[in-house]
Amino acid sequence: MSRFFTICFLLQVLVGQVQSQVAGKWYGAGKVAGVSNSNTYLCELILVQKGNTVTGSFNYYFRNGYFSNAISGTYNNTTRQVRLKFIPIILHKTVNAAIGVDCSMRGEFILKTSKTESTLTGAFTANEQYAYTCKPIQIKFVKQIKEVPFEVLKDSLEADTTVLPTLAIPLPPAVDTALQKQVNAVASKRVNNAPKQLPVQDDSVTIDLYDNGTFDGDSVSVLYNGELKVYKKELNTRTAITVKLAISKTTPNQLVLLAENL
Repeated sequence: MSRFFTICFLLQVLVGQVQSQVAGKWYGAGKVAGVSNSNTYLCELILVQKGNTVTGSFNYYFRNGYFSNAISGTYNNTTRQVRLKFIPIILHKTVNAAIGVDCSMRGEFILKTSKTESTLTGAFTANEQYAYTCKPIQIKFVKQIKEVPFEVLKDSLEADTTVLPTLAIPLPPAVDTALQKQVNAVASKRVNNAPKQLPVQDDSVTIDLYDNGTFDGDSVSVLYNGELKVYKKELNTRTAITVKLAISKTTPNQLVLLAENL
């Protein structure tokens, strides 16, 4: 009986270790792939693991701003890969973080453990449509064993000289005539039969599109007089998709907003 209890206890301990391999606080310096003069992202990753599911928060300093995002994703014990769902991360070209533009990016990191440290190495990347503008942010996270406030670690993170491997950056697909016809065909089937009419006196209008709820990757396309102005662009809660449209005073103008996903 005693032996059986000991074996069960050891199995429970081992299972617990497997299920919490990535749980804890991780710190690292995010560097933009292929860009030598960009500011560094000083990053904190806090992970809670339950089986193959991870949740927590991703916090970072960039230029004059501090940002915090709730995260969720998965951990594969076989490949030792952590995958995080899309979150908004400020664009590396931003000068003033208070009015910066966000990129929707997802994270993929590989867990490596040794006697001296545990690391999560990988990058946050945008989808193919925005990959050329929103370049990958490469990060080597080191698990923090001793509790140290994030602010205290900033200096050491800024001084990090780790060289990460270069990632291939695919070019975004071109918006060609065939694509425009395809979007028009979809819009023609879904357009409201009783569109709203708005009187306009100026020679142009500016349209700002936001997600007024929680950032969840909703995307839209915009057609104006049959011309594709925005294609499957993700809505943000803080920064607008801005489109300026010239108004024709001799013919009716038609603006179509197409929800790509909800």
